[in-house]
Amino acid sequence: MSEPLNVPPRENGVAARSHILPPPGDRAFALVALLVFAGITTILSTWHEPWHDELQAWRIALDSASLAELVRNVRYEGHPLFPFLLLRALGLVSRAWTSVVIAHVLIACGNAWIVLRYAPFSRLHRLLIIFGYFFVFEYAVIVRPYGLGMLFGLAACAAWCAPRRRGALTAVLLLLLANTSAVGLALGLALGCGFLLDAAEDWGDWRWSPRARAGAMAAGVLVVTVVAITMVWSMMPPADSGYRGGTGDNARKLQFVARSISLPARAFLPFPPIGVDGSTRWNSWAFGASQTQLIVADLVAVALVLAGALVVARRRSALVLWAMAVGGFYAFFTLLHPGSFRHHGYIVVAFIAAAWLAYARPSSRWTESLARVLHRLEPARGPLLTFLLLPMIGAAWQLACADRDQQFASGPQVVEVLRSEHLIDLPIVGDAYPWSQPVAALLDRPVFLPRENRATTWVSNGYVRHGLSADVILDRTIRAFFRTHCQVVVLANNKRQFSPWLMRRLERVSPPPPMRPMSDIALSVWLATAPRCAGSAKP
Repeated sequence: MSEPLNVPPRENGVAARSHILPPPGDRAFALVALLVFAGITTILSTWHEPWHDELQAWRIALDSASLAELVRNVRYEGHPLFPFLLLRALGLVSRAWTSVVIAHVLIACGNAWIVLRYAPFSRLHRLLIIFGYFFVFEYAVIVRPYGLGMLFGLAACAAWCAPRRRGALTAVLLLLLANTSAVGLALGLALGCGFLLDAAEDWGDWRWSPRARAGAMAAGVLVVTVVAITMVWSMMPPADSGYRGGTGDNARKLQFVARSISLPARAFLPFPPIGVDGSTRWNSWAFGASQTQLIVADLVAVALVLAGALVVARRRSALVLWAMAVGGFYAFFTLLHPGSFRHHGYIVVAFIAAAWLAYARPSSRWTESLARVLHRLEPARGPLLTFLLLPMIGAAWQLACADRDQQFASGPQVVEVLRSEHLIDLPIVGDAYPWSQPVAALLDRPVFLPRENRATTWVSNGYVRHGLSADVILDRTIRAFFRTHCQVVVLANNKRQFSPWLMRRLERVSPPPPMRPMSDIALSVWLATAPRCAGSAKP
């Protein structure tokens, strides 16, 4: 049986502002666990090949000519400016991708340390949290701003539940959280409202008049509203952005809604399917899209939400925080963006925050009948929390082994092929869009993207050409390069079918990968030779 959760007592029937920290001896436990966590995430990061979205943000931050241009380029990314500014500052120290990976591992270690040292959970539950899928893999190994957002969210929980509540620091941390991503904004709003209600529960201990209390609540609601409107406006994509929102055609809307209902199940059970060849596909889910499977996934999701509510129900504000977070994410993923596992994981982060608030603060006053029911259910909360957290350990193990044995993304492999075949000085045309971008990022030199008609190290929907087929665009690009170069490198999808004209001039350089990659597509390297240079051109 798992260790019981630390439950703080009530003081004179009033919600006390004391935070029950792990005992002093837990510092050694936290340090040892942190070292193990740091070692695992470091090893996993060395196995991991960065994919397009990881390198895209980094190159936008590095290669935008000015801050004004950076602001313009970020408008197409659907993210706030803040993470790109941090990457740009890091680029002043080093342009090496390794520096970004090291910084991200440090952020992941910060997340683990906050949980290990300040979360009001048992040792078992703290270990289950930090070695779960999102903490040790999705938000630690894959370099995206979601780990940074989680850091601010967890730090806000620690600041709010500190022995001496740090309200100003909490507000700053929530503002930073809202500036990391769109889902960070949604989580920040839920946390802000939860903390406001938590403060309201403590009003009996404040020496404020009813008018002052109402004014404080109104001011808090106003600040939250202004921040939300400002952030949503700042992240709205331009009219020519590739993302348009919505749920697709009417025939798919019912399936889309059913899929949205299952999101908590995706977050708490993030297991990908295993292919017939034994490979694992990242960012896919073991549940299929058939009607029966969707119904089962929806029922499992409802059960998980209710189980989470039971865990956090000892404090009213924590229960409201959990309900607002689930409802807010349902609305976001259904109406604005369907998201993927890296977005859905914030449902788990919201649950951890709600449980933190529930067990770091005294229990709420309930009606006698409800208090009696909750008291009887108290012994089940610890095992239930274990039940909710344990599956993510298995998912982390599965994805970690897959990242070791499979190719997460093919960009680094393509770069090695170009270097070994001495092709890096030739013109490089990125036909696979946008998956040719990692090659430009890792080579630290522009690659010509026919879809955008420009040489660049990052992609942007603002340059995409519409109205022409991929074959026409690629053939025109190769013909133009043939006027000045004998040979051109072409980066294409492994299954790409070229036009007859171009196929006669292509020679494959890289063999197909032995196993399909964990994500996106497999790139292949081709060498196109101009007719006038056939038989004489050398790489």
